[in-house]
Parts: sequence; C-alpha cells; structure tokens
Amino acid sequence: MNIKLLKMNAQNIKLSIRVYGLISENEHILISYENWYDRSFFKFPGGGLEPGESPIQTLHREFKEEMSIEIKDAELIHIPHKVIFSIFYPNTQVIPIYYRVKVQKYKDFPLLRKEIQLPKLKHSEFVFFWVPFQDVENLLSFESDKDSWFIFLKKYHQ
Repeated sequence: MNIKLLKMNAQNIKLSIRVYGLISENEHILISYENWYDRSFFKFPGGGLEPGESPIQTLHREFKEEMSIEIKDAELIHIPHKVIFSIFYPNTQVIPIYYRVKVQKYKDFPLLRKEIQLPKLKHSEFVFFWVPFQDVENLLSFESDKDSWFIFLKKYHQ
C-alpha cells in the first residue's frame, strides 16, 4: 500500500504496537515459536502494548507473563522506518519496537536443534528455545525481526 492511499484510508487503519526483547547468552538468543490462526512462526519474545502502558512496561509484563522472567535492564535497539501491515488482521499497521534485554536470571529453555521435531501448537500457543547465533537469520519469520537481529549483532557482537 502506498503512502498516498494510506493517508486516504487513515481513518480505517488500526495501530498495533508490539514490543520485543532480544536476550542472548553464550552466543545463543531466545526465540519464541508461536501459532496464531493456524500459522506457525518464529519471532523474538514479546507482545502487544496495552492502553496506558509504556513500551518498557509492556516488555516487563510480557516477559513476566509468558516466561516468568524479571528484566534487569533494557536498551532500545530498533524501531523500523518502514510501514508494516499485520498478516493476521486486515487494516492494521504494526509498529514493532525492539530492545536488548538483560535479565535477573536466565531460564533453562531447550536448545533448538535441527533434529528436534517442533511441537504442533494450537491457536495462541507458544514455546521458547535458545537458538545458536548462526541459525537465527534463517529461522526468523518476519523481516523486521531479521533487520533488528542484524542491528543487534552489529552493535553487541562484532
């Protein structure tokens, strides 16, 4: 959709602000494997900003709710400059915000290996895996996640 058309239809467009955290340890990064409306995908942990929340508050809530992880520190990595539309909801523009996250204590999630058979997930189910750095690029499902991954690598792991 071009910008001119977007401006003409702005009253019909909903916004979805999504906040994600990149946690790394020993050349591995934590990845979420999820299912939404019969579509499975890999992304960074996080979720949607709720009314009245700041992005940092969203990050803290999502990490606590989904993984029982307390965040120690978060540093903004990336907010994409492109217009992104949801693949799940029509007329919804997605604004993802990515942070580098340090946590109080790392959880013992499984390591994703090629020989592991991924679970069959129902709608809105998710599982977390530690993924070796060299496998992340080919695993991530969304372009904005890949862009943020490259920025993370360049900034923190050269």
